Amino acid sequence: MVQPKRTTSKLSAADIQAQFTHLATDVRRTGNSLKRRRADLTDKGYKDEWGRLTADHKLRAAQLAQLPDKWAAQAVAARDDARNALLPTTDDPTAQLAAEAAWNRLTSRRAYRSAEPMERFAMIRDEVQNMPASPARTLLLNEAVTRGDMKAEAIEGILKESDETYRDACKAADYASTTAAALNRRADGIMDSLNSPESKAPGAWHTFDVNNIPGADTVRDTGTGTAVYDGPTIPDLPVTADLPTNNRW
Repeated sequence: MVQPKRTTSKLSAADIQAQFTHLATDVRRTGNSLKRRRADLTDKGYKDEWGRLTADHKLRAAQLAQLPDKWAAQAVAARDDARNALLPTTDDPTAQLAAEAAWNRLTSRRAYRSAEPMERFAMIRDEVQNMPASPARTLLLNEAVTRGDMKAEAIEGILKESDETYRDACKAADYASTTAAALNRRADGIMDSLNSPESKAPGAWHTFDVNNIPGADTVRDTGTGTAVYDGPTIPDLPVTADLPTNNRW
């Protein structure tokens, strides 16, 4: 096997996909080579030899299979951090009083008392959008939900509408989750191919190019040191070459 270019936990989705591609090439070449010797082996010998030849591939596949979700988790965590920054909380009674005062100012208006539900929602939205992120604003939003003048889901829309950073973080997290799902299908395809040298080639769902998804080139820390190769680990092995073995059945 060739030496890895580097070992790192910081990878992009494009990096992870490239490693899946290199591994799939290794598996295909190993299978083609073993099939060349099929006539010399019993059914059991054929199966056992495949297991022996692909033992390292299976370990590599298991390691790579952990990476997509770990990569996407960083984007999800960044989104959650951005949301928490917009909805700070506190046990300070002063903040509670400030929220109650803001709520009373809003609900004491004649226009609010006589407004239809959608109009009330619009008035609450306008009120909180003019307030900085603070425990008082968080408590005001929660109060509106508690009193039935706003649904909890509406808070998400208000935050996205009012804060570009959070809006972008949500998009990044959504793209990352989609990318991870595509990479996980790749991992599934490789694991299926390791069952037997006769396994069918992966379908389109298992070979979708994640470079078509925005953010695939974003480098994130997966927390797992991974050997990164520039190409297949056995790039000098011809597709039709025989692999050496000391066993015959």
